[in-house]
Amino acid sequence: MAKAKFENGMQEIELSGSVGAGGANQYGDVVAVQALLKYSMTGRPQFRGSYIEDPDGICGPKTIGLIKKYQEYLRKNGRRVSLDGRIDPAKSGAAFGKRGMWTIEMLCAQALETWVLSGAANDNYVRDMYTKFPKFRAAIPNPPIGTLNLQLASSRRVVGTLGLSLE
Repeated sequence: MAKAKFENGMQEIELSGSVGAGGANQYGDVVAVQALLKYSMTGRPQFRGSYIEDPDGICGPKTIGLIKKYQEYLRKNGRRVSLDGRIDPAKSGAAFGKRGMWTIEMLCAQALETWVLSGAANDNYVRDMYTKFPKFRAAIPNPPIGTLNLQLASSRRVVGTLGLSLE
């Protein structure tokens, strides 16, 4: 099952298996890839006229075709990725594998860019996708919230509370 995690202070989607042509195509992983593609590619000039389906967890010809189109898009923009119609899990958190960049890493970076440019009110792109795609919410039931990265200095005076609450 796909999961959301923080890697080097950044929110990312981690796949448990490959998605696409010849992949394991586990439901949660397929939903995560479909949601990332829909979130990241909708509205981009290179994908105008392309039907980008809502996440449904089924890896059929449309999903595989969209993965290939995304990989071709990356290649045209100087990224070294495989053109195999499959998105594999990134190994060891590295951006590069034996055959080039991990497509999932590029897709997560694209989702981050989309989120930043959209000005969404949510605190990260995974949270934004969580609100937009019900099947993504079911596939990744508890996305991590992250940390506040606060540092407290010692003091003799009682200051109060932060007054924070969790959703």
